[in-house]
Amino acid sequence: MLAIAPSPGPGPGTDALRLVVRPLEAASFAPFGQVIESRGHPGHPINGGSCLRFHDVAQPLAHADGHGDGRLAISLFAAQAAPWEQPLEEMERHLLGSQAFVPMGQRLPFLVIVAPAGLAGDALRPKHLQAFVSDGLQGINLAPGTWHHPLRALQEGTWLIVDRVATSSQAPVDCEVVDIRAWQLRCQAGFSSRA
Repeated sequence: MLAIAPSPGPGPGTDALRLVVRPLEAASFAPFGQVIESRGHPGHPINGGSCLRFHDVAQPLAHADGHGDGRLAISLFAAQAAPWEQPLEEMERHLLGSQAFVPMGQRLPFLVIVAPAGLAGDALRPKHLQAFVSDGLQGINLAPGTWHHPLRALQEGTWLIVDRVATSSQAPVDCEVVDIRAWQLRCQAGFSSRA
C-alpha cells in the first residue's frame, strides 16, 4: 500500500507549537519501538572470550499481521547530512513490519521524529509528533505502524537498515506517506518549532 496524502496545515493556535527534541532513551522511546544499543543489556563473552555478545537487543518483524508474504532484508543507506533547520517534509509508516536504522563504522547522530501507530494519516497533526536525537552510536527499531520522518542524519555516513520486503512482485508496497510540508516545522538544536 503506497498512499501519499497532503496533511492539513497546523491550524489555529499552533504558531507557538514547539516539539522538544530530547535524548534518545529506551524508556521514552518504547511506545514507538526499541533503541538498539548495548547500554542496559547484559553482555556475555563468546568465541573464546574475544567478543562480548549483547543478545536480542531488538526484535525485528516481517509479519506484524501474523501472515502474508514478506521477509526481513538488510540494506545499506548512504545518507547525506541534513541540517537541523531543514524543514520536515513527510511522515511515513509501514504496517506490516518493523524498520531498523543502525549507524555503521562511526558516530552518526540522527534525529528520530515519530508519532503513534494508531493514528490514521488524515488525523496526524503536529501535536502528535515527538522528536529524539541519538548519541551517534544508538540505532532504532521502529514498531510496525509507527509514523516516522524519513532518516534525518545529522552527519554524512552509511546506515544498516533492516526492514520487511515483499516476496511477491504482486504484493502492495507497505508504505503510507503523509506530506507535512504545510506545517512548516523545522528542527533546531534542542527543540523544533514552526518557522
